[in-house]
Amino acid sequence: MMCEALEGGKTAGVFGIRRGFFRLKREQIAFFKGSSDMKVALASNRELARIFFEFGYYDEMQGIPFKPRAYELASESMAALGDEVKETWKKGGIKALKELPGVGQSTAEKIDEYFRTGKVREYEALKKKFPVDMWALAKIEGLGPKTIRDLYKHLRVRTLKDLERALKA
Repeated sequence: MMCEALEGGKTAGVFGIRRGFFRLKREQIAFFKGSSDMKVALASNRELARIFFEFGYYDEMQGIPFKPRAYELASESMAALGDEVKETWKKGGIKALKELPGVGQSTAEKIDEYFRTGKVREYEALKKKFPVDMWALAKIEGLGPKTIRDLYKHLRVRTLKDLERALKA
């Protein structure tokens, strides 16, 4: 699962979310021993990958077709492209971002907002509406978007600790 690779797991090389897989180049995973600029770029790309991953999960929970897969592709692209995302944004803004794989108009606007402000308003609103640690819960085998939604809806599970508490009850 992508979560492990993005958090620094030494599974460098191949990662994916559920269906899709990307192969990373050595220089794209150089943050294990690379320059501080590369570490900063990859940190922001990991955050963008996480944001798009969670957007996809939220949409899938609501039964929205097609968009979850688009966000999944955007998430994988953010993780795989390294510092290329920010460099592309600096050179040409939203128009240039749309040329990257997995990035359309809406995704490019969110990336632009993230690089300008350090956050994405729509993502912040979703987190307030549905305050679940999606990233942590999604790492558990068998917990998909709809199961996470049901756990929150019926048992108020928001974190791994909440899940542990619910399992013990």
